[in-house]
Amino acid sequence: MEHAAVPDPGTGTGRLVEAGKLPPWEEVDQLVGRFIADLERQEVSPKTRASYRLDLLYFASWFRRTVGERFSPEAVTPTDVREYRSYLLNVEKR
Repeated sequence: MEHAAVPDPGTGTGRLVEAGKLPPWEEVDQLVGRFIADLERQEVSPKTRASYRLDLLYFASWFRRTVGERFSPEAVTPTDVREYRSYLLNVEKR
């Protein structure tokens, strides 16, 4: 089985992962990147794209911590969205 060193953004160090399999944060980054690229093609302003990117990364992080699964758009339920909104309002005070 082939492995590759992948940087861990949490520690700045590398870790070995199975070739062809991305760590969870890189999968999320790719998903969000594709969405942001689509917004760019639609000529959405750079500040809006940056805001969407941060919001999606925060949501993905919350999802992983709260639900305990790797984030994927297919895994998100309407209940998850309601709970995240509640979290933002009641815990983050946003």
